[in-house]
Amino acid sequence: MDIIASQTVMGNWDSDILPILSLATNKPEGIDDEAWATVAVMAFLHARLSEKEAEWSLVAKKAIRWLKKKGVDFKTYEISFN
Repeated sequence: MDIIASQTVMGNWDSDILPILSLATNKPEGIDDEAWATVAVMAFLHARLSEKEAEWSLVAKKAIRWLKKKGVDFKTYEISFN
């Protein structure tokens, strides 16, 4: 599955992407599934594909905008994947 292509038009990712990322962390309380999946993809891109940031930086900006509209601060949850 192409992670970039699976981003929705709105800027988020659906929770069905989580198993593909193979991240060992649980969703904290207070965040919905789509927002958590979006945070997970963003953390994955930063952690595992940082050398290709030029390829995904625009979708990341779109995701950050979507998260902000939902009232979710990516930096708050990013630490869950470190």
